[in-house]
Amino acid sequence: HLYTAELTVDGVVGRERLRHAVLQGAMTDDGRVYLLAVAPVGPPIFTLAGTDARATLTLPSEQRVVTAPAADIVAALIGFRLSAVDWLRVLSGCVGGAEARDGVRIGDATIVHLADGVTRVRLDADGRAVRLVAGERPDLLVEYEGFLGRWPKAARVTTRPGAAVVADLTMMINQVNVNIELPAGAFTLDVPPTFQPMTLEGLRALEI
Repeated sequence: HLYTAELTVDGVVGRERLRHAVLQGAMTDDGRVYLLAVAPVGPPIFTLAGTDARATLTLPSEQRVVTAPAADIVAALIGFRLSAVDWLRVLSGCVGGAEARDGVRIGDATIVHLADGVTRVRLDADGRAVRLVAGERPDLLVEYEGFLGRWPKAARVTTRPGAAVVADLTMMINQVNVNIELPAGAFTLDVPPTFQPMTLEGLRALEI
């Protein structure tokens, strides 16, 4: 499956505050990811493309490039690890990928434990529909607001207590498309020869 969307992100990561940061993203359930951070003017703030095993991040203003597993690069940028599949599950309203194991009903809500043993979700009755409105992963809490059909229009993602970097992000999810055709090479980057390598440690220290 392929999922694409445009995200408007507000919130805090550590001591940094994000205000209306715009990300254009595509991710697949076989581990491919593309994220572009749109700048108000000029070239992108960053572009990330590749696979969960090996992804490339370019920083045009710094003329730097980072190569590492996708989730490691995301963790260096925003404080918590999200693989391509994690991005797909969080944005599409699934939270986790395991089957339901058991659940308990509390009023109009049902708390369901998934078969992976570490994820649980909350389902609420919404008229005739039952919607997944929140989820708890080992590292993150995810809450959804508003739906367009089956797709959430907003997701709030926060780190769990004790996280090395505290993050609290609200993502408005727009322009959702599923299983559309993308051009060949959509998940690869052509890195200019002038760009210099940067480590994950250097990326963490950089104020983007």
